[in-house]
Amino acid sequence: MRWTPASALAALGVMAFAFPAGAHALLRDSEPGAGAVLQRAPQHVTITFTEQPEPKLSIIQVLDSSGRPVDQGPAQAVPGHPLDLTVPVGPLPQGTYTVSWRTVSQVDGHVTGGAFAFGIGVAPPPAQQSQVTAPPPSPGAVASRWAMYVGLSGLFGGAWLWTLALPESPARVRG
Repeated sequence: MRWTPASALAALGVMAFAFPAGAHALLRDSEPGAGAVLQRAPQHVTITFTEQPEPKLSIIQVLDSSGRPVDQGPAQAVPGHPLDLTVPVGPLPQGTYTVSWRTVSQVDGHVTGGAFAFGIGVAPPPAQQSQVTAPPPSPGAVASRWAMYVGLSGLFGGAWLWTLALPESPARVRG
């Protein structure tokens, strides 16, 4: 098999559009942890994700037992810890609190979210930690993505086949 500049360019083009497999930015750990019973209130809630989150597109909300937000400001990156986001909370009285989060992965761009509870002085109700990914794409989005894949395959595959089908130039054969 001979490699011409056009076939090498076609192969590079196909590789340029190959995306790495992503596992999404899911909750790996948190402080306070899910189901934790604390003796005193934390100053902030920190979540560690499995992939680097986009802080500007991420939300961490801490709600008291009546559903009122008690967080004080937006989620922020933790310097030196690229997988962590934190949100400050005000003085919290004894009770149960729910942490609701939503983030966008910097790695694959997928949206994920979830919730967990912790208590101060009391145990939170027994609930399972939940994680939710974004809803499936619309049929139009799927169709347009497939149209792009077909177009790119035709473009780069056609260029590659064209270079294979060309006879060698007379100058190359002679010399």
